[in-house]
Amino acid sequence: MDIKVKELIYTANFGITGLTEFGYSFEDMVTGKMPIPSEGTQFTITLEGIVSGDKLNGKFEAIDYMRVRHDGGMELKLFGTITVEGDIKIAWSASGTGSPNPETGQMFLNEEIKMFTNNSKYSWVNNTLFWGRGVANLAIQKLEVKVYRP
Repeated sequence: MDIKVKELIYTANFGITGLTEFGYSFEDMVTGKMPIPSEGTQFTITLEGIVSGDKLNGKFEAIDYMRVRHDGGMELKLFGTITVEGDIKIAWSASGTGSPNPETGQMFLNEEIKMFTNNSKYSWVNNTLFWGRGVANLAIQKLEVKVYRP
């Protein structure tokens, strides 16, 4: 199914600020030094950065409960907050996939995003499903995601 996008809401640029490993090294995964265990692995990753665009601008903070399959494919579950002007908070959650490209060291991201706030200026985000498409460079721990309203 090809998803037609109508409107770019924001571009998020952020980095990894914290990492919890569960017996397998994130560095080993990124460098390929050690194969991913047959049962896969998991990481809890904290993220911070900014969102900027015509519709939303502010600070982005999130946590990702990332599962990595044996083949390197990633299942993403993220929860966070976008803080816009006046300290207005927008709850943010996403689920999606990451597909690694071993030749470039990048990971292509596809996300389904939901947001919520009780602030009337930003209530247009409520009950809307957004789509994120992006690229992560895990070696330098930087990510960019463009978020659209279909």
